[in-house]
Amino acid sequence: MHPEVDLYIARSKQWQVEIQILRTILLSCKLEETIKWGQPCYTINDKNIVIIAPFKAHCDLGFFNGAVLKDEKQLLVAAGKHTQGSRQMRFTNSKDIESSKSVIRKYVNEAIDNEKKGVKLIQTEKNEIEVEELQSIFIKDP
Repeated sequence: MHPEVDLYIARSKQWQVEIQILRTILLSCKLEETIKWGQPCYTINDKNIVIIAPFKAHCDLGFFNGAVLKDEKQLLVAAGKHTQGSRQMRFTNSKDIESSKSVIRKYVNEAIDNEKKGVKLIQTEKNEIEVEELQSIFIKDP
């Protein structure tokens, strides 16, 4: 366990219990724990696997290469419309995490296996940002 993650959890104003449960699950998967981008991040051989990310409405596990996971339970969501590789598994309470421990471990272990095998998402061309509304405003008010 990384002492900075202990401090992170202690300072958290929201999702403390949920973060601690997720942390315990991830450490049981033999991942290395650190802080990246200000949040608890879990790696293997210095490769990012998953990050715990608390938001206002949910706490999630962010799988860095989640798009290549099988996701048989349909639990993963893209963070945004143009997100390609990462996927989130979102939780709104500790009870849901507790009841999903085995499923979480399954997804994490698949992500670890994918990393060890070198399975990566083939990036597609990024979609252009939709600016139709902005263009119409500029036409009306140059």
